[in-house]
Amino acid sequence: MPNLNANVLLLNASYEPMAVVGLRRAIGLIYLEKAETLETNGLVLRSPTTEYAAPSVIRLMQYINPARRRIKFNRRNVLRRDGFRCQYCGRSGPDLTLDHIVPLALGGKHLWENVVACCQRCNNLKADRTPEAARMELRSRPKEPAFLPYLQKIYQADLESNVHWRKYLFLD
Repeated sequence: MPNLNANVLLLNASYEPMAVVGLRRAIGLIYLEKAETLETNGLVLRSPTTEYAAPSVIRLMQYINPARRRIKFNRRNVLRRDGFRCQYCGRSGPDLTLDHIVPLALGGKHLWENVVACCQRCNNLKADRTPEAARMELRSRPKEPAFLPYLQKIYQADLESNVHWRKYLFLD
């Protein structure tokens, strides 16, 4: 039985990388004729009456404006952006949390540019102050990640094991 949790590269109608979706989602898009298979991964999906080659790369049939493609702002993605390291001391570990550079109490916003990964120790030291007031220095200035490099970073293991993806991600 093939792994239905396998990842499939989803391309826009213009062959631009859009996302990585699960095999189930990819099959649904193909079945609904919203996408076509460009590459297969060698696995075979079987129904009682038919066999299908499992897709590895699919392309949408209709163009979607890529300007709307943004990385979802959430805890996991902030930690990924910051390399799972505290942006004050550089420590990594299971105690990472999020810190607002300008605290919400002082008018800071819940945005990519104002939130960083932070260990418990540094978060307690900084408390409800700005880094300057707490005499702490950020290792790098946070910003919203660009979509394609972020996609490549997240799915690095898939990139290494799936040669079909490389030509569509402009790596060769």
